[in-house]
Amino acid sequence: PGKAVLLIATGTGLAPYMSMLRTLLIEETTRKFVVLHGARCSWDLGYRAELESLARLRPNLVYIPSITRPEQDVHFRGQTGRIQNLIETGVIERLANAPLDPAQLEVFLCGNPEMIEQVKALLAKKGFSPDRGGKSGTIHVEEYW
Repeated sequence: PGKAVLLIATGTGLAPYMSMLRTLLIEETTRKFVVLHGARCSWDLGYRAELESLARLRPNLVYIPSITRPEQDVHFRGQTGRIQNLIETGVIERLANAPLDPAQLEVFLCGNPEMIEQVKALLAKKGFSPDRGGKSGTIHVEEYW
């Protein structure tokens, strides 16, 4: 409670978060939610239209889509690059005004296992810790691949 929520996913890894967002955004009108979603091309960004609509309706939701193959999707006007690279360049802080600080943010990861491991390592350098056994951390991983 009281912390912002960062939902990071690649490909279909976004699916588990949609139910959370649909439920929480009804009652949570001040808590910040940030969705960083990566795919190869824009047509692979499932739920994009719904998330863009939700972000327009709910000022506490920031949706950041990204693609890794902009040469195949020349009309896309969003972020480009791998999720881990976007995090390193400060896209979350810049576009969502959400500091990567474990005292202020809970992070959920779902999707490509390589992305998950690399993002966990990046976040660990900033003081985030994964869930372990019965102890809740600030990084939560959904095994959905």
